Amino acid sequence: MGYGLGVASLTIGGKPAFTHAGRNEGYQCNYFAFENGDGAVVMTNSDNADTLIHEIMASIAHAYGWPKLQEHH
Repeated sequence: MGYGLGVASLTIGGKPAFTHAGRNEGYQCNYFAFENGDGAVVMTNSDNADTLIHEIMASIAHAYGWPKLQEHH
């Protein structure tokens, strides 16, 4: 996985993708997108949302037939 200005670039299922997560007191968020524009953003108002974000991203990936995101969120 490579990084550029805080954004991680990676390949999932042979498809170029990028992701970035953020957190501060009171919130956590993550965005993930494939190079073709398919993607999702999850924002929470919690300091402990890692598991929730992972589950939401996995559900979105499953619903849209994306390659398995695994731990790349």
